[in-house]
Amino acid sequence: MMSSLSVRYLKVLLGGLCLVVVWILGMHQGQDKATEIVALARTAEQAQAAQQNARYQRALDEATQQLDRITRDRDVATARAAQLQKVLAERLQQSSQDAAELSLYRRIAGTELQRGLQVDQVQYDAHSVPEKLAVTLIQYRGRDRVSGHIGVSLVTTDQGDESRWVVTNPASEALFELEPGQPVPAVIPFDLRFFQTLLVSVGDVSTIHPDSVEITIQSALEGQEATVQRIGWGEVGEIVD
Repeated sequence: MMSSLSVRYLKVLLGGLCLVVVWILGMHQGQDKATEIVALARTAEQAQAAQQNARYQRALDEATQQLDRITRDRDVATARAAQLQKVLAERLQQSSQDAAELSLYRRIAGTELQRGLQVDQVQYDAHSVPEKLAVTLIQYRGRDRVSGHIGVSLVTTDQGDESRWVVTNPASEALFELEPGQPVPAVIPFDLRFFQTLLVSVGDVSTIHPDSVEITIQSALEGQEATVQRIGWGEVGEIVD
């Protein structure tokens, strides 16, 4: 039989083992609880982050939609402004053309000039290829249709000596210098009742630097002598696109 000392020792040992077992079980339960708490905290943090991201995304979507609306409104306003500018430019141009045409008809019907054919204006188109002169021929105080030809020459002056340049071959569009005293060939036809604008190819005007334009008008009416008008190059208007 075991002695009383051995029994007490065994009880103490068993008590210690129980304490160790209880401590180990407590440790495991504590770790499980801590893991659970950490998981819950992480889940809550993730849920909060997801909510915040959703708010940010909604705000970004709203800002994007507002920017799209502003961009569309700006594009519409820009298009309307461009259309209005185009309409205004067309109306101003039409108004200017109407005023010029009205002024032209008033000059045609006026009494300050004698009856007959005259050059009203000459314009230079430097942007066309080849370069051209637009010669507007009018019949003052006349109503019957009249036809004929005109001749156009560019006049240069060098130390008092004049030279005349004409285009004799429209296909080549090359300027040709006339001999002194040689008449300007009237080869450009016209047929008008009140006025007509004739386009005359003049090649590259910058190569000769003209001082004036000389225009010969030859009517087809019998007994009608040719008339000559000279217009200074500074009076020649420039056609602007």
